[in-house]
Amino acid sequence: MSSVSFVLSESSTVYLGWDPRGVNNSTPAINCFSAEVTENQMLSMIQNIRIEAGGSFTPRDAEALYSQVAYIDETLSTMYQACVASEGDNLRYVGTVANARDLISMADAIDGPGSPVNYWGMSAGTMIGTYFLNMFPSRAGKIILDSLMSSDAYSAKPPHLAIANRLTDAENTLDGFCFWCSKTTNICRIGQGKTAAEIKDDFFNILDVVYDFYPVGYTYSTEDIRTELYSYMYDPSTWIELAEQLLLLVQDLVKFGQSIGIMSKFKRDTFKGNFVPHLPTSIKPTLYENLPFLIKAKANLRNLLPLSRRSSSINPWVHLAILCGDTVNPDSTTTKNVLDEIVRLSQTSPLFGPIADWAEYFCHRWGSRAVERYTGPWNTTPANRVLVIGNKFDPATPLVNAQTMVQQLGSFAVLVTLNTFGHTSLVTPSACVLKIIQSYLLRNQLPATNVECSPD
Repeated sequence: MSSVSFVLSESSTVYLGWDPRGVNNSTPAINCFSAEVTENQMLSMIQNIRIEAGGSFTPRDAEALYSQVAYIDETLSTMYQACVASEGDNLRYVGTVANARDLISMADAIDGPGSPVNYWGMSAGTMIGTYFLNMFPSRAGKIILDSLMSSDAYSAKPPHLAIANRLTDAENTLDGFCFWCSKTTNICRIGQGKTAAEIKDDFFNILDVVYDFYPVGYTYSTEDIRTELYSYMYDPSTWIELAEQLLLLVQDLVKFGQSIGIMSKFKRDTFKGNFVPHLPTSIKPTLYENLPFLIKAKANLRNLLPLSRRSSSINPWVHLAILCGDTVNPDSTTTKNVLDEIVRLSQTSPLFGPIADWAEYFCHRWGSRAVERYTGPWNTTPANRVLVIGNKFDPATPLVNAQTMVQQLGSFAVLVTLNTFGHTSLVTPSACVLKIIQSYLLRNQLPATNVECSPD
C-alpha cells in the first residue's frame, strides 16, 4: 500500500489491502502439490511445451507445434488431476465473483452494512473492481481502475482467445523502445548508427540466429528470448538494462557461433533491412522523447506474464483456478483450437505471438468452474463516477479496454490517458495523474471530460 500512502499523504484515511481468495495468505489456499519436487516436475513439464520460431513463423514451425498435441493434453490433464486430488472443491470457490462479494463483506464489517465501497484496482485487480461495480452499482464509492483487462475477453469468450487483446499494443511498445534507443545511443549502445527500423530488424535477426543455434546446444531458445523481451515492455525504466542485456546477448551469440565454426552470423550488414515499424500517426512526438528512467513507486504487476516468467511469489496454480474457473471455457475447445490461435497470433504479432505458456492456453483442460460466474452486463449505472486510467501503449492491458469501459459507463466515468509506455500508471510518474487521483480520493472531484496527461 506504499503507493496509496504516497498519493494520500495529506489524508488520515486508512486504506486496506487484501489477498484475494487462494492468493498468498488468503484461504482456501490453492497448493496443488504435496512435495516441492513434484511441483517443480510439473512446472518443467509445462515449460517443455514450447514454440520455436525465428524472425518469422514458418509452416515448419507450425508443424512442430501441432506435433505436441498429445503431450500437451497429457500434461494439462495430469496437472488438473493433481490439483483436484490436493484441493478438491476448493478450486470452485476462488473465482472473481466470490472475491467481489468478499469486498462487500469487508466493507460491511468495517464501515457498516450498505456503506459506499472505495476501491483502487490495477492490472488484474481491475477485474475485481469491474465485477464489483456491475454487480453492486449502488455500493460504488470512489472507484479507480488503472490498466483494465477486457471484461468481455475475460468472461465471455474462450480464454485462449483473450491473448489477442492482451498483445494489442505489445509490439507498439517495442517500437517505442526502438525509437528511444535510436535517439539515446549514449546509453543505448545497440542503437549506435541505426534508425528505429533497423533496431527493430535486429530483433528478428537475433531470433533467426537463436533459432539456428538452440538445436545445436545454445542455452536460450527463441521463446526464452521472446518472453524475457516481453517482460521488459512492462516498465520503461528497465529499458537501459534491456539495451545492455541485448548487447551481451549478441556478444554471447557471436562467441557461440565461433565455437561451432559459424563465423558470419552477425556481420554488420545482416542488421540492415527494410522493415518499417508500426508507429502510430496520432501519437504526440514528445511521447518518445520524455521516457523517464527513475521510478518512485513500483508494484508487483507481473501476474499477466506467461507462467514461466512469473515472480516466484505468484502461485501459478491459484491463477489457473481463478482464471479458468471464471471463464466460459466451452467443452468443445480442443488443444488443436488453442494451437490454431497461437499460429494466428504468431503471424499477426511475430515477436510476441509465439509464446506458448500463457495460462489462458491451459484452461480447456481445466474441469472446475467457479460456483458463481458473471458475464455482464457491463454498463450498469454506479452510485458515483468512476476514474479510469490507461497508458497510451500498455503491453498487457491495451488502452482500448479503458476506452470501452468509459463508453459503457457514459457520463459516470472519466478516462485519464497517460501519454507513455508500460503497464499501469505507477511505472511512469506523472504529476498530472497524481493530482487527479488526489482530488478524487480526497474531495470526490473528477474532471468533467476525459483528460490526457504527460509523464514528468
